[in-house]
Amino acid sequence: MRIYKSVRLASVTTVWVDELINWKQKQLEEETSQGLIEKAENNLLRDFPVLNGISRNISFKVSFSSIVEMCYRNTTDYDREAWDRLAQEMDKLSFKIDSEVSTTPKLYLDDEIWNGLESYQRKLMGENNRRILRLSYIIKLVIFAGWKQYQKQNELNL
Repeated sequence: MRIYKSVRLASVTTVWVDELINWKQKQLEEETSQGLIEKAENNLLRDFPVLNGISRNISFKVSFSSIVEMCYRNTTDYDREAWDRLAQEMDKLSFKIDSEVSTTPKLYLDDEIWNGLESYQRKLMGENNRRILRLSYIIKLVIFAGWKQYQKQNELNL
């Protein structure tokens, strides 16, 4: 099940998401030109015979929410040490480029993703924290992790 929630995010998070959206959109367009939609429709018909005689119109879209989900899924195997290094790097970088401007996107995420992000709030809390980390910070950190992976992959392709 998917759930809508609005989360206030730092403007730098939107910059990273925009870069990731452009990157994934290019990948999607390339795959679509190579028959992705037809393959998906044929696989649906093969896996769900009840769809025989039913129109199957599939569309794929890269969105802010889909990028958050991708970045979350790509970080599920991070250990505490990796998170700490990532947070230090993000804080240094975002200090240089972050502004007071923020955005409040309405995210439409799978409930398992929301639960995972909320578990990160407690998991990544330091010993000196008296309360859990803000969800906006966790999403920013997860997005930064995805953006770093994209930057690393981009360097390899150059």
